[in-house]
Formats: sequence, structure tokens, C-alpha cells
Amino acid sequence: MHRVVSQWLVVLVLAACGGADTPIPQESDATDAGEAETMVATSETVRGFLVLGPEVRSLKPCERDAELWVIPTEDVVSVYDALSGAEYEAVFVEVDATVGPPPASGFGADYSGLLTIRSLLRAEPSTEGVGCSEALETFAFRATGQEPFWHLRIGPDAIVLSTPSVPETIFSAAEAAAAADGWSFTSVSEGPESLTIVATLRREACTDSMSGAVYSWVAEVAIGDDDVQGCAWEGGLAPS
Repeated sequence: MHRVVSQWLVVLVLAACGGADTPIPQESDATDAGEAETMVATSETVRGFLVLGPEVRSLKPCERDAELWVIPTEDVVSVYDALSGAEYEAVFVEVDATVGPPPASGFGADYSGLLTIRSLLRAEPSTEGVGCSEALETFAFRATGQEPFWHLRIGPDAIVLSTPSVPETIFSAAEAAAAADGWSFTSVSEGPESLTIVATLRREACTDSMSGAVYSWVAEVAIGDDDVQGCAWEGGLAPS
């Protein structure tokens, strides 16, 4: 009897201490844990489609195949409500934000990461603009205005002005000159008739009068003897 009891005690002690059948942590588990601990938040400009609603605050970035849980600012929520027709309707935004690992619990835990918005740079209804397909690396600024409609593209090789009556007026490329709270571009049109354009971009909140889209630059453009005003946004070639 004593021998049987002793044998059972030995088995219990081995089980408590971890016997030969006890699983051993694999190297990959330790590596994954280490990678999770070393994930840090980064500050960056993010473009994508924002969706807000009960239990949903997500953004699908243009540049990555992921969906991020969002902590928005009050002005972002207000702009979203104004530009979306209903809850869960996507709105295209460009934001200055911090991107990091997802929260450990709650609705955001199932997302790829956490995006904390610091400031709104641009917001457009999903039915306006070109969204993620816009090639930012091809221009410094784009600007648009209404009544009458006009569109301006400041690129590395030319400045192109478009209106309903004149599809394209091409001006020579121009260097950016520092102006109050922004930049100024002065150029002359190419062709038989000489026309001077002066485009001044000023960093200031701007709302499109037709679409309600929100931008972070005001554009003032002098075209010959005419002056127009509208909103603008930065491309990848904008001066720093």
C-alpha cells in the first residue's frame, strides 16, 4: 500500500514540475511576442476612406492592405456627418495621424492597427474627386474653385489651368516663392498670346462652395486681369 501511494506522489510531483510531455514554448512564439513588444506608433500622413457609425470607426488606407481602428477628432466627426449621406457611408480623407498597434480590447482589437487622428488635411464625398487613384507624386498643388468653375494643376513641367470654356491653358513651369503662410507661383502661358498667371497658396481651412469638401489650403489665382479664389491641396512635390 505504501509503495502504491509513493508511486502516485512521484507522478503528481512530475506533473506539477513539468514532465517530458509538457509543451515547451517554441522559438516562433517568443519571436512574435518580441515583435509585438517592439511595435511603436509612427506619425504620418494617411489617405483613405473613413467610415463612422455605432460600434464602427474605421479607415481603409490607400497605401496599405489593412483596415485601421480610428480615434477621430471632433472636427473630423463633424465633417464626416456633413459629407456622408448616412452612417457607414465612406468619406475620402487625408489626415495627419499616429499609426500604431491595435488596442488590446474592445471593438478595435480586431483591426490591423490604431489610427489616432491629429488634424484633418482634406475630406471629400466619395462621389467627388479621384480618391486613392490620384497620383500625388506627379504634382505640387492642385486647386479648384466655383462660379465660374476652374481647376489648376501645378506640376514639375508646367502649370495647367482648365475652365469650361478653355479645356487647357498651359503655363511654363515655375519655382515656388515663399509667401505669407504659403507659396506663390508666377508663370507665363506658352503660345502666341502671352498671359501671366500668379497662383498663391495659403495654409488655411477652406470649404468648397459646391461639394462641401474640406481642404487645408486657400488658393488665390490672378489670371491676366481676372482674379479667382478657391481651395487647394498638396501633392508629393509640394515644397516643404
